[in-house]
Amino acid sequence: MVAVASSAACSVARLDGPGMRWGKARAEDVLQLRCVLLNGLWEKFEAHLATKGTLRLASQPKPTVTHDAKPQVKEAA
Repeated sequence: MVAVASSAACSVARLDGPGMRWGKARAEDVLQLRCVLLNGLWEKFEAHLATKGTLRLASQPKPTVTHDAKPQVKEAA
């Protein structure tokens, strides 16, 4: 249990550095890759990607929307 908590704290610390801004979707993508790496499944992951043919990255990155972002409400004049 301690190792899991420590790993989670380390991952959060890596995503919470000075000046870093992560949207929820982007942070989850990075955490999924980190889990694959830490669980020793990177080679299997690479083999899985190889079966997919050409790996295509999105032409535009995912829009950054933080999980705590609130819509701006304009006050009536």
